[in-house]
Amino acid sequence: MDEAEAVKWYRRAAEQGYAKAQVEMSLRSANGWGVERSYPEALKWLTAAAENAYPPAQNLLGVAYDAAFSQPGTRFRPPNGIAPRLSRGIPRHRRI
Repeated sequence: MDEAEAVKWYRRAAEQGYAKAQVEMSLRSANGWGVERSYPEALKWLTAAAENAYPPAQNLLGVAYDAAFSQPGTRFRPPNGIAPRLSRGIPRHRRI
């Protein structure tokens, strides 16, 4: 399977809400693998996967925000509604 074919199927799955495909589209967009490199597109897909409660995406999104906020003079701001959730931190799981 070539890159264009892979992107076609990943995009189709991502658009239907499949979180692993959304992460794959994010990585492909960020790195220019089979698609034109686009950081806003990568962030869009990664945010969608994180909002689907996919832990690897939530972790990657946190790493992306941390990297962006640590750059001096950055104008990067998280999407509406994300910043308050990030500022509350990661909730601890209850022991059962």
